[in-house]
Amino acid sequence: MQQKQPSFVSSRHYMDVAERFLDVGFWNADMTTGEVRGTDGFYRILGLPRDEAFSLHRWVSLLHPDDREDFRSLYAVVTMGVSVSREVRLVDGDRPPRRIRIAVEEPTTMNRIVGLVQDAAAEREAKAALYRERARLNAFIEMVGGAFWARDLNGVVGDLRGWDSMTGQPPVQCGKEGWLEAIHPDDRERIEETREACERDGLPRDISYRLLYADGQYREVLARTTPVRQKTARRWSGSASSRKHGGAIRWGRRTTRRFVRNNCVPRA
Repeated sequence: MQQKQPSFVSSRHYMDVAERFLDVGFWNADMTTGEVRGTDGFYRILGLPRDEAFSLHRWVSLLHPDDREDFRSLYAVVTMGVSVSREVRLVDGDRPPRRIRIAVEEPTTMNRIVGLVQDAAAEREAKAALYRERARLNAFIEMVGGAFWARDLNGVVGDLRGWDSMTGQPPVQCGKEGWLEAIHPDDRERIEETREACERDGLPRDISYRLLYADGQYREVLARTTPVRQKTARRWSGSASSRKHGGAIRWGRRTTRRFVRNNCVPRA
């Protein structure tokens, strides 16, 4: 027995770490008696005292009426040999409903199911915030005109907006350096030198170059690249616009860095 103790303690420790950092709780239920047993994380997410006796019937009573059938269907689904998850709403008095995700594994023993619960509110809010910032970024690009790009630490362009409408080059062809194919051959070396200088001193740069538009004509554009610092890491974002949009370009060059820093790149 003493030889198994370290393994048990270690497993419990891993579970505690998972519950704290992932905001989850684990539970199992006896489908014959309806008794539910849960971890500390389980009771914390449901907002219940740890020593409270809990059952499937009690759990159903905590859910929004429109979500109760989804919850009851969990057992029928997992008995068909598949894992399943549902997002349901917890109702707590006069407070707004809270969303949680319930996941259930395929049962390994007769009449007993094992699963986890997770607070889904934070995830939903993060997604909503991302959608809002994407909408703001799109509005910014429409207002300034031209293209916007973001490059990660490996030099890969991961977000390229408006480039395809300017150049006709599909995003899939841009790749790590594919976008350079739309730059006039005589200007590519100068662009590389500017990029190296930016990475060396971490300062923003303005540059003009000739860009091959979708109609087959080269036109001069103004571009700006600026660092977006995240603690010790540094990523790069930038914009490019035709010279004919002079007023918008000047405005965009003054505000791009501030807008990107505050709205477009999540903090690490």
